[in-house]
Amino acid sequence: MTDIDALSLFSIWAIFGAYLIFLAIAGYYAKRKTKNLSDFMVAGRSIGPILLGISFGVTYFSAVMVVGGGRYSWNWGLATLWIAGLNTLVGVVMTFVFFGKRTRALGKHFDSLTVPQLLGKRYQEKNLQTITAIVQLIFQTIYVISIYMGLATLLAVVIPATYEITFIIATVIVGIITIIYLNFGGSHGAILTDAVEAIIVLVGIVVIFIAGMIAIGGFPGLISGLQAIEADPTYGLDSGGLTTFPGNSGLAVIGMVAVTSFGVWGLPQMITRFYTAKEKKTLRWGLVISATWAFAVAFFAWFNGSISRVLFQIESPGLFPASDRTSIPYLMLATLPPVFAGVVMAAITAASLTTGEKIILMAASSYSIDVYQERTGASDDKTLKITRIVSTLVVIFGVIGSIFVLIYGLGAILDICMFAWAAMGSVILVPYILGLFWRKATGKAAVYSGLIALTISILHYFLFYQGGHAFWFGNYPDALGNIASIEWMRLELFGVASPIAFTLEAAHPFILCIPVSLVLFVIFSWRDKDGAPPKEFLNEIFSVMKEEEALPETELNIPSGKDSPEVSRDRLY
Repeated sequence: MTDIDALSLFSIWAIFGAYLIFLAIAGYYAKRKTKNLSDFMVAGRSIGPILLGISFGVTYFSAVMVVGGGRYSWNWGLATLWIAGLNTLVGVVMTFVFFGKRTRALGKHFDSLTVPQLLGKRYQEKNLQTITAIVQLIFQTIYVISIYMGLATLLAVVIPATYEITFIIATVIVGIITIIYLNFGGSHGAILTDAVEAIIVLVGIVVIFIAGMIAIGGFPGLISGLQAIEADPTYGLDSGGLTTFPGNSGLAVIGMVAVTSFGVWGLPQMITRFYTAKEKKTLRWGLVISATWAFAVAFFAWFNGSISRVLFQIESPGLFPASDRTSIPYLMLATLPPVFAGVVMAAITAASLTTGEKIILMAASSYSIDVYQERTGASDDKTLKITRIVSTLVVIFGVIGSIFVLIYGLGAILDICMFAWAAMGSVILVPYILGLFWRKATGKAAVYSGLIALTISILHYFLFYQGGHAFWFGNYPDALGNIASIEWMRLELFGVASPIAFTLEAAHPFILCIPVSLVLFVIFSWRDKDGAPPKEFLNEIFSVMKEEEALPETELNIPSGKDSPEVSRDRLY
């Protein structure tokens, strides 16, 4: 139960309510622009660089990162700053530079609305489209569960009741809001609100960081506080602690860096952001905007869990019942005026709602477009109705699933999210990337390598990975635990204080399944010599991608917001 006075509670919920009204108005406006299935799924391929860059960033970072990442920052300390840097470099910059233009070109050429459509047409393999769609439907729904866990954790701290009851109430609230908002505007609604949300989230995260640092005495207070926690045996930290890399969790930190950075390459909601780009020159300034926003948000957000731990365990113990799970929302309440805390909570919640909307659209379209329309030949209008129905069902399953995970304590927010990322990546990432560059890649290789890598990912998560132990309901077998804890090797890299021990329980499924998928995909493609699409077809699509990458001499000027012959407002937004 929280110790927040009535006036503060009223302020927070009033501001949150006002923000939801804004979302409703924006959604209604977007509905007027949503006239067909293409509008609903990819915003009519009409988005300019500013909204593209912001939409990419907001889709990448939601309450899963802000709240779930705070939990890992609380437990792992400053080692998590590596995640912020590589998220920006690999997850944003490299994605735009290496894949953005080619993805936009193929998406437009094939008139694709979904990633399974893109892969199915690229490899001319309908089975790949179906399998990818089913995997996407299942694991995007699991991803939705983690998003709702993050959202509900934010809201639960300002509902005066026991945590379990408030979590259930908060989850139901965000589920209802999502259903209403989702069925209004689709992608147009999400992208329109991303701009406002991105500004408030960025300001909010930075203000939380500044307020938190002031409360603990700046960087000297942060370092000394973390060292004090390291030195206290009651916290049970391993060697290395909270101020070194890779800290007290070694391979687990490296796995989280890998899946949150490289895993983005195989996420449908990120890939389809490039479908929405109005023109190829949009991507250049979209990259600049997205990378700037993403680095600022990630850098400060990954600090905040450590700041919260020092505040609540060293500087002001007992101020709030904070833990790794609730570190970020309580940090807001402890360091910010109630009104501003309400603004930040509302903004982060709203940003995650629209992130969730994109995920839900991906999951729903997996059935409505890639299975239902593909099999029945239904019209776009009928498919749009089915998409809305399935979207509602995904929200319901997400709400029920997140409550179930809470009641039975089945895992951390970011663990569940990253499991979903790894599973989707095992099927999508390698065929998607190599399909953009390698002519000899085949559809059958994509199917077989993906299914094997997916199986390895799932089995490893539930049988060995430490994040999946909770799904055994407290009865994790000792025999599996003994295998999972075997230390296969120990490396001391870059002179770090803590050596990196390689064990199955610390190795994230992503760093196992992706190499397997890559090796098998190449081997199967080489063996399936006649399985690649016809040469004429390949010449056509690679010519389309090459033409997209050949930018003209006159580039898009720096966005100034002013109408001019070079850049109009319409092209920017």
